Amino acid sequence: MTTNQTPGLLRPLNEFADAPDRPYLVCLPYAGGADRVFRTWAAPLAAAGVGLLAARLPGRAERVTETPYTDLDSLVADLADATSARLAARDFALYGHSMGAAVASALTLELDRRALAPTRLFVGAHAAPRAARPWLGPAAATDGEFLSWLGQLGLVDPAILANDELVSLVLPGLRADFTLVRAYQARPHPRLPVPISVFGGRSDPLVDAAALGAWAEATDERPVVRVFPGGHLFPWEHPDRFVRTLVDDVAACFAGPFAADPSGADAAHPADA
Repeated sequence: MTTNQTPGLLRPLNEFADAPDRPYLVCLPYAGGADRVFRTWAAPLAAAGVGLLAARLPGRAERVTETPYTDLDSLVADLADATSARLAARDFALYGHSMGAAVASALTLELDRRALAPTRLFVGAHAAPRAARPWLGPAAATDGEFLSWLGQLGLVDPAILANDELVSLVLPGLRADFTLVRAYQARPHPRLPVPISVFGGRSDPLVDAAALGAWAEATDERPVVRVFPGGHLFPWEHPDRFVRTLVDDVAACFAGPFAADPSGADAAHPADA
């Protein structure tokens, strides 16, 4: 995958093109997810004076026929190029959900290497970098086994699994996304150079409280950990509650010293999670 993907990698869901002082949140989706999953966040963030960019990755949605990324370094380099092109003169934060959290963590390190580190990293539904992730499943599983496993975990809409044509479209992207997460798990994990906020679902079958709290080992500054009702896709199960908290936290991180405020979530430091 080459950098000719870079111009279309980040899609603006709201913009402050004429206000160069406005900060941005850059969002990276879960495995198989598209930029559109973040559309409902655009208006609340705009009301708080925060722009929103979402990763528009090949292998899904309107780019479903394009070859998905299977090399993490290539994806991170292209995302860093796209971020630099759009936000080099602005403050910004990153939010990644599940697979997106792994990519966002790797992207944070690359942006820091380029002297363009985000103000804060927000991660959702993902274990700390050094935590084991047995839920990733066997890499050599057959397509049927892989899809059955995803269905059992509730990670794919049953309507998609029941439609062979849709399965043939989304399967390559899903396979590629899990390849990216396995690559992230296998690599060394330097401490992240920015403050971190960690979000989790109380009923998430894949990421428990201990895995969320272990993010304390990934950074020098104690993370803020918030737990919400719901499972692995909790931001979309209880959207009003989550988005209200996210918007408050994102706005606060650009306003000065970050002060944890539950805002409807169960807030806990790693030791209490």
